[in-house]
Amino acid sequence: MTRGWDSEWLVSDPQGAFAMGTAAGLRTRKYHGFYLGIAGRSQTAFLADLEFECDGVALWPHLYWGPQGPLKNPNPEEIGTSPRFRGSRQGPRWTWKLPSGQLSFRVAPAHPGGIALCWQWTGAEAVRLKVRGFWAMRDLHALGGKTWVWRNLDLSQMSETGQGSILSESGRCESFCFFRGRWEWFDDSQWYQKFYYPIELERGYPSQEDLYSAGYFVTQLKSNHACEWVLSVDPGFFDSSPISSEKVRHRIFDFQLKNPAGIVAGFPWFGEWGRDTFVSLPGLVAAWIEESGKSRDARSAEIWVREIMLRWGAWIETHGCLPNVLETEGRAQWESCDATLWWCHSLTSLWSYSLINENFYPSLQREFQFLLDAAIDSIRRGFHPFLKVLDSGLLEVTGAHTSWMDARVQGQAVTPRLGCLPEVNALWFQALMLQRIWRKDIHGLDLAKKILDCREDSRPNFVFLHSIPLAPSFVLNAAGEDISQGLEADLSLLFQRFWTPVGLRTLSSQDPQYRSQYFGHPTERDAAYHQGPVWAWLGGQFQAARDRLSRIRKSKPIGVTGAAPAVLRAKMLPPTILRQMPILGHIAELFDGMPPFVPRGAPAQAWSSACWKEALMRREWKVDDKMAEIFKRGMIR
Repeated sequence: MTRGWDSEWLVSDPQGAFAMGTAAGLRTRKYHGFYLGIAGRSQTAFLADLEFECDGVALWPHLYWGPQGPLKNPNPEEIGTSPRFRGSRQGPRWTWKLPSGQLSFRVAPAHPGGIALCWQWTGAEAVRLKVRGFWAMRDLHALGGKTWVWRNLDLSQMSETGQGSILSESGRCESFCFFRGRWEWFDDSQWYQKFYYPIELERGYPSQEDLYSAGYFVTQLKSNHACEWVLSVDPGFFDSSPISSEKVRHRIFDFQLKNPAGIVAGFPWFGEWGRDTFVSLPGLVAAWIEESGKSRDARSAEIWVREIMLRWGAWIETHGCLPNVLETEGRAQWESCDATLWWCHSLTSLWSYSLINENFYPSLQREFQFLLDAAIDSIRRGFHPFLKVLDSGLLEVTGAHTSWMDARVQGQAVTPRLGCLPEVNALWFQALMLQRIWRKDIHGLDLAKKILDCREDSRPNFVFLHSIPLAPSFVLNAAGEDISQGLEADLSLLFQRFWTPVGLRTLSSQDPQYRSQYFGHPTERDAAYHQGPVWAWLGGQFQAARDRLSRIRKSKPIGVTGAAPAVLRAKMLPPTILRQMPILGHIAELFDGMPPFVPRGAPAQAWSSACWKEALMRREWKVDDKMAEIFKRGMIR
C-alpha cells in the first residue's frame, strides 16, 4: 500500500461517537468517517466522508474502484498539494501549502460531546472554501449510503454561528450540526459511486459503496480565520462553549463512555462487552488516578466507577450473572461463563487502589458488598448457565465457547474449553477471597492450592493464577506459604512456550493446531483467532505476574530454571514496536504469532492498553505490598 494508508487515527467522544481514518486521508474501511456511532448505541455511520476545495483546488482525496482497479482522486502528488500530517492527543491535523497561503484541517473531540471539524486559513487574501458532506445514514456494519436532506436552518441568513440537521429521507435517522463561521448552503444532489475500501476486501467483506450528497456548503476564510462544524446526535450539546476540546488526556480515555457510563471494547467495530468492560476498568481507573494526581480528581472517577459498576451489577440482581454483550434497544447476549467474575475482578482492583489512596472510594465496600455476595451466591446455587461448583470447590465450565477464547466456525467452538479452566477458577478464588476479607474471615486457602493445579499445557491461561490482584499464588505467598519455585517454574514455562514482545501466543507453536497468522476471510480468521496469534492483554497479565516474581526475588534468592533471569530481562512493547501500532498511542487487539508480529484485528482495543496500564501502576504504587500487609498483620480494612 501507499505510505500512510495503513497508519490510522482515532478521535472519540464520551457519548459513544467516533471519527476514524488514515493519515493519507483515504478511507480504506467502511468504518472510516468523521462522525459514527459505536456498536450497541447509535450504531450509525453518519458523516462518512468529505470533499473540500480551496479556491477551486480539490484537496481531500478519495479512493474509488475504476475500470482498471483502485483510483485515487484527486491525487495530491500529481497536483502538488500533498498535505503534511500530524497526529496528537488533540486529534489529527492536515496542512496544505498552497500558492496563496496555508490551509489546515483538524478533527477533534468536542465539548461536552460530539466531533469537531475545524478549517483554518493563513494567507494574505481571503479564500473560498467549499465543503461537500457525504452522510451515509446507514448501519455502522453495513454498506450503501442513504438519501438525506438538510433542514431546520436557512444558512444564507445566518451570521457567525448556526445550527441545522441532517435527516435521512426515511425519517429514521438524524444528526445535528453546529456551525461557527458564515456558511452558505447550496442544493446539489449527487451520488458518488464505487468508493473503495481495500481493508474490507482483505477481510473478506464487500468493499464498494455508493454515497449520496444533497449539496454543499461554502464559506469565505480570511487570514488567520477558523471555521468549525460540530457533529452530534444531541442538539443540546451545542448550548455550551468552547466547541472543540483542547484538553489533552491519556489515549486510554478514548474508550470511556458516559451517559450511561461504559467502556468501548475496541474501535472501530466493537461496542460494550461485559468481559472486556471489567478486564479494562482497572486500567482506565489507574490512568485516571495517575492523571489527576491520585486524589485531586478522585471524586469524578468515583462517580463514573459507581455508575458503571451499578449499571452492569443490576444484571446480577435480576439474572444472577452478567451478559457478554449489550446491544441496541436494551437487548443482550448471554454467552459468557466469566463476565460476572470479571465484574468481581474490577471490584477487587478498586479495593486494592483504595489501599493506596484513602481518598479513593471510601464507601466501596458499603455500596458493593451486597452485589459481590449476590454474584457468589448465584454461582453456588447453580443459577449461572455455564458454571457449576464441584464438590472440590472448583468451578466447572459447561459451555464450550463461553470463555474469552470463544470463536466459532459454523456454530462449532474452534477452541472448546470445558472443565476447570485456570482463569475462571483464579477469578472465582479472588471473588471468594475479597468476600472473606470484607467479612474479616480469611480462610479456605486449601482451595488456592487446588486451583494452582489447573493447567492447559498448550495454552497460556494459567498466567491468571499469578497475575490478578488476589491470585491464588499471591494470597498463599502473603499468608506465609513458599510458592516461589512454582511461580518461577510457571513463568519460565510461559516464557518458553508463549512469550513474544507484544504479548502471549494463544497456543504453543509446538501444537499441531498452531496457526501463526491471522488474516483472510471471516471463517479463516475465526479458525485462527485463538490458535496461535498473540493477544496484547495477556502481555499485561504476564507483566503483572513477573513483577511478583521480581518482588519475591528481592526478599530471598530462588532458582528453578535458567530461564528465570530471561523472564525478568525480556523487554515487552519496546518503543520500536509501539511506533508500529496502527493508531499511535493505542495497542491493537492481536498480532501475528511470529516476527514481525503484524498488528491484526481492531487497531485500538481497550483491554490491550488497559491491562498494561494496570500492571505498571500496580508496580509503581506497590499495591502488592499493601495487600500483603492485610494477611501479615491479620488486619482487615
